[in-house]
This record gives sequence, C-alpha cells and structure tokens, in this order.
Amino acid sequence: MGVLLVVAAIIGVLATSALGATLRVNAERLICEIAGQEDCGDSAGADSTAEQALQREIDELDPWASEHGGRYEELLDAARAALARGDLAEADRILELLKLYRQLGGGVRGDIVDALLSPDDAAFEDLLAEGTTYQDGGKHNRRFFQVDPAPGEGVLVYDFYIPFDSSLFLDGDDRDVADPLLGEYGMDRSRIMIVLDRETGRGVVVQTETCTTPIRACNEPRPITFDMDDVWANDAENDITGEGINIDMTNQFEIEADADSVRITYDALNSITPLGISIDGTLVIHRQEDGTYEKGEDTRDDYPAKATYHYRPGQEPDEIHDYGDIHPDQVDGALPLDPDIRPCNPVGPIRIPLPCIHFE
Repeated sequence: MGVLLVVAAIIGVLATSALGATLRVNAERLICEIAGQEDCGDSAGADSTAEQALQREIDELDPWASEHGGRYEELLDAARAALARGDLAEADRILELLKLYRQLGGGVRGDIVDALLSPDDAAFEDLLAEGTTYQDGGKHNRRFFQVDPAPGEGVLVYDFYIPFDSSLFLDGDDRDVADPLLGEYGMDRSRIMIVLDRETGRGVVVQTETCTTPIRACNEPRPITFDMDDVWANDAENDITGEGINIDMTNQFEIEADADSVRITYDALNSITPLGISIDGTLVIHRQEDGTYEKGEDTRDDYPAKATYHYRPGQEPDEIHDYGDIHPDQVDGALPLDPDIRPCNPVGPIRIPLPCIHFE
C-alpha cells in the first residue's frame, strides 16, 4: 500500500497528459481492489478517460494548427487518425510534439520556428532550393538545410552572441546568456542562430547584420553556404548597381547529425570588414542515455559567446552553456586556441588591438 501511494503521487504529476490520466485511473482502480472495495471500475473506463483527454487536446490545438496549416495541420490529422484506431500512445506523442512546436513558435523568435517547422514537405523543398534569403530589409538572413532525422530527440538551438556593448568599432549585443527561443531577446541581439529540429532533420541558419559604433552604419549579413570550400557567392539580392552581380565572401557551415551526435563546423565573418579575422571552429554534442546532450569536441574560437539549448516535448529546456573565457576584444577572441600563443592586447575601455603576439 505504501508503494502504491508513492506511485499514485507520481501519477498525479503525470496526470496533466492524456496518458497520465489513464495511468491515474488504473492506479486508483488497483488501490481500490487491494483495499478490498467493490465497484473499482475497469480498464475500459480508463481508456475512455484517456481518449476523452486526447480529444480535448486535439480540439484545443485545432485553431492554432488550422491557422498555420502545412505540417502542423498534417500532424494534428495524424493524431486524430491514431486516436481513431485506438493507438493512444502515438496520438499522445504527436500531440506533445505539437505542443512543443506551439510553445517555441510563441516565443520572441517564433517566426523563425514557424518558418522552419510549419511548411509541408513540398514547401520545405522549395525553401531548401531558395538558398540565402534576406528579411527586414537586410537586417537578417537565413538559409535552410536538411540532415538525417532522429525522431524523439526534440529541437536543438545554437546561439552565438557578443555579451559586450561593442567589439572594437562594431556593435555588440550587450546581453547575458538567455534562452534563445523563449527568452526576452529578439534576433537583433544575436550574431548567428542555428535551429535544428531532430524530429525531421530540418534546420535553419539565421544571421544578423553588423553595425559600426560610435557612428552607426550597418551592412546586411554575408551569404550562407553549406560547403566549407565555397568561399565566394553572387549576392545578387543585395546588388545596388542593378546589374545582378555582387560577388561577396560567404559564411560557411557544415552540419552533420546522426542518432547520437550533432557536429557543426563553421567559418564566419562579420559583414563590415571585408577580409577581417573570422570566427571558426567545430562543435560536437553527444546524446546521453537519459536523452540529454553534453558537449564533446570544441575547437571553436573563444569569441563570440555561445549557448546551446535542447527542447523536448513535456520537458523543461536543457541549458548546455559554455562559460569559457570570452574575450571583449574581437582580435583576441578570434585568435587560434593555441596555448603557446597569447595575445598581448590590452583589455580596457579603449579596445584598440596592438599588433603583437607573445610566444612562450
């Protein structure tokens, strides 16, 4: 009886979901029978309770899915079909996934989430074919990609930002680490964001324009490519001459994923300095037995700051932070991570890099 009471308490926590309601009804029936009582109900009653709870969730999600259409509506139809054939577990799984998508799409950067996750397969193929596109008059750009799916693994987000108000003569993001999708900061407070939906293998890279300080002048972010050797591109969309020819250096990404890990390699420049010091490196995270992720290989530059978040249905976001040494100076932070090479630039209110490197 004592064990059953503990189990009943756990079931009470789970009872907010449809399957939790089934577990609760069955547990209550079992406790009733052990206590020797009569009229304890049956499993058919429990199934009926779960079906009713699932149908309520479907009805509650229907207006949102209908408004966005595409894949969201297809998933809700799949949940209905699973419920109709009596597969309550599959219906619950789909609904929990949809609730996660709705939550992420309701955040301050929700338009990026919906642009990635709501299109049906044919529409997403069109997005892949578009290449780099620009939004908000060139303030942001994005490019979609596809890797192998890992159903059940949720959504991963990599957020690159400058925590200081400025970096040399360029604007910083002047912020601390924060949830990239559910936090308070818009995309204008990050340099690069990578969103990967493990369920489908769909992903998107988003970049923000670079602006100078103290005299403010901004330039749209560089084109995005998924080939580390593809250094140049014709950025015709931002050709001010009208000739359709605007050769620009690209920001290169290579993103690979399997069931157990995700690897991101990148080499990126701000959009102001034409041949400046780039930020680059490789980041690998590995799936653990409990479904969380831990950082593995990390050869990236110390600059800028980076945080990784993992979102799973029915779970609080997992924060995979890296509180490493983040340099306030762009030149310092982008130097190779070689323990025998130390920059001797002064760090202070006047961030002017000195052209010297100390060799130990």
